[in-house]
Amino acid sequence: MADYQYLDLRKQEGVLVATLRDVNGLDSLQLGQLTEELVRLVEEERPPRLVVGFQEVSLCTTTVVNGLLSMLRRIKAQGGQMRLCGMSDNVRASFQILNLDGSIFDIDESELQALANFT
Repeated sequence: MADYQYLDLRKQEGVLVATLRDVNGLDSLQLGQLTEELVRLVEEERPPRLVVGFQEVSLCTTTVVNGLLSMLRRIKAQGGQMRLCGMSDNVRASFQILNLDGSIFDIDESELQALANFT
């Protein structure tokens, strides 16, 4: 697996788990780099199942959401599945306000739930 500046990667039960590092306080250039990393992850690793963990994230910008949407489109085009997990109440509320929770993204409370919920 390649090195990523804003993501920690590992395999768990045959699933690629990508945990976002603390992205709070990133400037627009850094947020753009994070978005590029999200897309590159799917293109290079081509995971059939991917969990993205938000345990270290307290705020989520529209730039990150757009990167996740690009990531989701690519992984689905490859026949894969993606789940999000570990969101704080504030981050989860942002996804709910945007009607992304459950309608676009599958979001689980914990990584263990996300791993168990793959079909």
